[in-house]
Amino acid sequence: MFDSSQDVNLICSKCGKKSVVNADIYEVVGDDRLNFYKMSCQESGVCPHCGNEMELNIRYWQREFDYKKPDGKNAWCYFTLWTDDKSVDCSSDGLTGLFESSGHDYFNIKFSFVDALEIVNKLYKETHDEALLPIKNVLEEKLAVYIKMPKDSEEDREASGLFEFDTIESLIPELKRIIDSHDDVLKDAYLSQFPD
Repeated sequence: MFDSSQDVNLICSKCGKKSVVNADIYEVVGDDRLNFYKMSCQESGVCPHCGNEMELNIRYWQREFDYKKPDGKNAWCYFTLWTDDKSVDCSSDGLTGLFESSGHDYFNIKFSFVDALEIVNKLYKETHDEALLPIKNVLEEKLAVYIKMPKDSEEDREASGLFEFDTIESLIPELKRIIDSHDDVLKDAYLSQFPD
């Protein structure tokens, strides 16, 4: 469980006007070494322009970088990729942002098999790098083993959790190498929108 919030620009489906809501981020998964985080975010609200009831429900992947603003101040910029918006009577807009901070405030987060497979599939779709395919194969094979592992007792759950953790940890160095080799599409294209 994770408890934080983020300002999100909403577009009302009824009147088409924008408003800002401080949305609850209730789950974060990811890895600091890869600089990829999946955020799950939801909030209910009423459009201040027309009174339409809106239900924000989005998941998105986020990357974060140190940034020096034009005035010389240090800041933390973030941008989103691959938004899955299941909001009702509204849509999200403007999740990319910039804030003066020393960094994020979520720690001790990690990937599950499902999350790791999701990021690998999205990276492959974005980069078409075939070096990702062996990683995908390992994850799928190990996930099949993990699903069959007993999870009835505390010892069972600890053993299966360690199996999942160790498998994903073993793949992080190669995954990081692949991600870093595609800065042009996974970093630079997004950072260019921030003012120099």
